[in-house]
Amino acid sequence: EFGSLAASRPHRPKLTDLAGISQGLVSLYIAEVSPKQVRGAFLSFHQIGIVIGILLGQVLSLEFVLGGVNTWPFLCGFSVMPCLLSCCLLPLCPESPRYLLSVRKDEAAAKAALLRLTRSKHAAKELLNEIREEEKVVSSRPDLYESFQYRDLFTRPELRRSLMMSALLNVSQQWSGINAIFAYSHSVFYNAGVDPETIQYAIIGTGVINVVVTFISLALIEKVGRRKLLLIPNWILVGSLLVLTACINQQSNFAWLNYLTICIMLAYIVGFGLGF
Repeated sequence: EFGSLAASRPHRPKLTDLAGISQGLVSLYIAEVSPKQVRGAFLSFHQIGIVIGILLGQVLSLEFVLGGVNTWPFLCGFSVMPCLLSCCLLPLCPESPRYLLSVRKDEAAAKAALLRLTRSKHAAKELLNEIREEEKVVSSRPDLYESFQYRDLFTRPELRRSLMMSALLNVSQQWSGINAIFAYSHSVFYNAGVDPETIQYAIIGTGVINVVVTFISLALIEKVGRRKLLLIPNWILVGSLLVLTACINQQSNFAWLNYLTICIMLAYIVGFGLGF
C-alpha cells in the first residue's frame, strides 16, 4: 500500500517536521500581522484553509481523477503546486511588523510593513500604537522578559501555567483521533454495506461536513466564546469516541450498529470541526 510505503521511508520524519514547522509559523505570522480585534477570526481562516485542502485532496483522490492505479503518482506530484505557489507569493508578503519593531527595533520598516498590509495610514497608525503598547508591557517587566530563557517556561509560575494550557490544547488536538477517523472511514462505510463504488463519494461527504462545520465555528467564535467552543466540542469528541469504540467492537454481532457507527463518526467530525 502507498500509505505503508510512505510511512516506511527514512526521509518521512524530515518532511513531516518541515510541515509542522511551516504550520506553526503560519499561525504565528497571521497572529502578528492581524489586528487584535479580528485576530481570532484570521486564525480561524487558517484552519478553514487546512480543511479545504483536505477536501481538495479527497476530491483529487477519486479514482477517475487522480486516484487510479496508474495516476496516483501524479496525485503525489500535485502536492508541489501549493509549495510553488507559496514560493512565488511569500516574497510579496511584508515582514511581521511586530518582529521589525520588537526584535529589530526598526520603526520605519514596521510602518512600511503596516502600510503594505492595511493600505491605510490611519489603520497602520492604530496598529503601530497597539504594538507600542505591547512593548510598554514588556519593558515594564524587565525581570520577566529581558532576561528570559527557555527554562523560565518551566520554573516561573506565571509562565508555567500558560505553557501547560497551550501544550494541553495542542496535544489534545493532535491526539483527538481525527486522522484515525478519516483513515478508517472507508472500512466504516464498507462494513455498513455502502456500495464500494460509492464509498469514495461518502468519504468526500465527510470532508464537506468538516468544511461546513468549520465555517459555522467561525461564525460562533465571537458569540459563544473561545472557552465554551472548546469545552462543548471536546465533550462531543469524548462521547463519540467511547460510543464508536463500543460499536466497532460489537458491530459483527449486531448489524444495526454499522449504521450507528456512521452516525457517530459524523457526529465526531462535527465536534472536531467546531472545537479545533
